[in-house]
Amino acid sequence: MKTVRIELGDGRAYEDLVGHDVLSQAGTQCRALGLQERCALVYDQALHDTALPRVRDSLTTAGFECVTIAYDRGEAGKRLESVEAIIGHMIEAGLDRGTWVAALGGGVSAEALSTTSVSARRSPRWAATELRQGAMTAAEL
Repeated sequence: MKTVRIELGDGRAYEDLVGHDVLSQAGTQCRALGLQERCALVYDQALHDTALPRVRDSLTTAGFECVTIAYDRGEAGKRLESVEAIIGHMIEAGLDRGTWVAALGGGVSAEALSTTSVSARRSPRWAATELRQGAMTAAEL
């Protein structure tokens, strides 16, 4: 696995991990970040039978308690109603300030994740992990 550091130009940066079968290594990589035990795994419904089981199994094997939350496939997932539903599921599950969020999917999941973070932000440190085929992005927002 290769680490690529992305400089944002304002003193902030994040890292992309790129490699073979990176999704199955998500638990180990997230554990190395020192994240809390509970996480919300927000995913595109299109990945329910493919990538979701690998990521969820990797995270639970690493000792994380995952609450899985699906959102609509593709462009439909970009609606404000989708973000509202994600936040509602997080509240219903009792997720708290120690919870971190992983977005499984492509650009739509990252957009939903960033919108959700702005809407539901309750603590000064908010960790996000975007998981996609072939790469994993970890950022502290």
